[in-house]
Amino acid sequence: MRVPVDVPQTSRRLGKTVIRQGVAEAWRLLPVGSLLALLIAIPLFVAPSGTDGVCTDERPAAIRELADALRDASGEWRENVVLPTKGDFLDPVAALDGLAQQDGLRWTKHDDEKCGAMVATAAAVAGGRETFDALLTKLQAKAKPRFQDELARARKAFDANRLTAGDLHRVSEILYNTYVGGTDGSTDGDISKMVRAGGRKRIETTAKTPRELVAAMQPGDAFPLNVYLEQPEFIGWHVVLAWKDAAGVARVYDSDKFKGPQVFADDGAAFAGTYIDWVSPSEKIAAEWKPGTLYR
Repeated sequence: MRVPVDVPQTSRRLGKTVIRQGVAEAWRLLPVGSLLALLIAIPLFVAPSGTDGVCTDERPAAIRELADALRDASGEWRENVVLPTKGDFLDPVAALDGLAQQDGLRWTKHDDEKCGAMVATAAAVAGGRETFDALLTKLQAKAKPRFQDELARARKAFDANRLTAGDLHRVSEILYNTYVGGTDGSTDGDISKMVRAGGRKRIETTAKTPRELVAAMQPGDAFPLNVYLEQPEFIGWHVVLAWKDAAGVARVYDSDKFKGPQVFADDGAAFAGTYIDWVSPSEKIAAEWKPGTLYR
């Protein structure tokens, strides 16, 4: 969420890298309306190599074009694309990398306010199939009747292991409406409730900084991270998700990044300088999660 700079901190509200699919995977992910493009591209896949034993780049180019058809010009997933999976559920890194809060749906109304709900949705995705199932179950029990059709749609896609970007955007919209319900962003308390809607439990720590929270995380743990932005078009607080994957790699998901990666691993300057160790240039406000809790 982007909030005005004059909102008091004590009551503030917080709101690609293209995955190169193989032909078989791209076929599985393509929306029905794009299958014609695949059929047209088939001759390029089977085109012979260049003369004199020199291979042309026709096949790699065709595969790249096919993979890019799953995303828009900024690298974000198209709403009806089935997201990449690993086993019986979404691949968290691949699915979240390209899932922006500003979606392409007419149905959603709170794109600018719901970064907190996107963080909670991402926490459920990062938590695995059981966590996302718990989130859907809680929303189906708690959400207003007008949201039940969209939740049933998401449930059907979840059961078939064919969740789309649109499904996740609708779930985040319903999550925001159910737990926040306003026209502003989310408090730390709102975000905590939304993350726990997926069955995660609060884990108290003695950590005082985001870096100490990262060090305290076990694989599967997560926490929201508030960063104070000072940009020409916006000054204020924004919230992202930090989590540690099954292999123990710490990562950050930022739903408000454009034309570039939205998932960052703890192996480069972006993870540290832009998020975990971030300090705003002018006001010198450090990134924070003041509750100091992890979610497991």
